[in-house]
Amino acid sequence: MTMSRAAVFLFALSTTCNPPRGDPQCREACEVDGMCWAQDGDCWARDDQDCRKSKNCLVEGSCFRWGRICAAGNETDCKVSGWCREHGGCHLYGHSCGATSDADCLGTSRCRSEGHCHEKDHHCRATTPEDCQKADVCIQKAACTPVNGDCR
Repeated sequence: MTMSRAAVFLFALSTTCNPPRGDPQCREACEVDGMCWAQDGDCWARDDQDCRKSKNCLVEGSCFRWGRICAAGNETDCKVSGWCREHGGCHLYGHSCGATSDADCLGTSRCRSEGHCHEKDHHCRATTPEDCQKADVCIQKAACTPVNGDCR
């Protein structure tokens, strides 16, 4: 883990809903999604701090309030997220983290395990027989042919 990733990780761990923030009925939504406050029967994020303290900030890069929810807001949060390492979502695309090239996909755990090694529509997908044949899923489950972006 690089120094900047480690710093972001430690910062996020140190700020996760301790003590619990927000309304009691929103505790789980607060911890996971940053949606800590109840209004009209729904839970919602009141500010960026709610989002930054959520698990999905680390996992998906959803660290900024956008309307009533948390969404990705910059490249840095995308690059240090689990979504980047696992799914290739290393770049800001709209209000989420997505892949922008095959290079984003090639080093991911899902490329190795599921053959999702090429970018298509900002997601990493299995697009060639070679993607699947090199993947763990081919060896373990005989899923060696790309079908609609997955190895089957």
